[in-house]
Amino acid sequence: MTATSPLIGQPKDGNHYGPARSFLGKVDEHDNGMAELLTDAQDNPLVFDPRDVLQGGNLVMWDDVKGGMYPWDENYFNAANGFPVDPSFDPEFIMQHAIDSANSASAYATGVKTGVNMMGVDLYERQVRNILEEALSCDKSGGIMTSVPLLHATPAAFVTHTNYRKNKHQLQDGFKETQPTWAMGTCQSRYQPSEELKQSMVNGSLVSSHTFLHQDPEVLAENFYDSIQDK
Repeated sequence: MTATSPLIGQPKDGNHYGPARSFLGKVDEHDNGMAELLTDAQDNPLVFDPRDVLQGGNLVMWDDVKGGMYPWDENYFNAANGFPVDPSFDPEFIMQHAIDSANSASAYATGVKTGVNMMGVDLYERQVRNILEEALSCDKSGGIMTSVPLLHATPAAFVTHTNYRKNKHQLQDGFKETQPTWAMGTCQSRYQPSEELKQSMVNGSLVSSHTFLHQDPEVLAENFYDSIQDK
């Protein structure tokens, strides 16, 4: 589910990442759903073809012979060190139309495949629910804890819905709409709740529903726990 990527349109040069494109076009050029559907030569909307890309379809499928059974297949070692390899093995096959952390995490979180740079939406940029939202809808608690910024692709796939991983307002709006019970991570990048949102948790409209904890930049690491030590 998480290891192969859909491919809409022409592949990128070099066949590394798959193109960041949905059935509404390039995802960095519009918000969710805010573009016309792509059409074919007869001006009909494109329809997903589940066949392998090599057969004219839209799905990049894995080949155990060309790519090996595992990422640590011995043929990769042999190819890198000049040793004989299986004649059907292609050490560059693994690099073709690769997924990124956004759509791989999204597939893991939702069970729905989507394109590169996309999270929590399908290939038509419609929102799909993730496992955290399913838990919240059943009156359970759900949240994220990460060593990277909160709205970086991997954690954000569980708390946002966006066709483009760098769409700042969609990331932040999605976080507010999802309202995870717990969210813990770093905040030093564009991938973070906005300053306005964080301040609203401190003394604004969200103060009654959120507890905002943060590290004082003036506190050194060796003194971090001083305020909560038993006296």
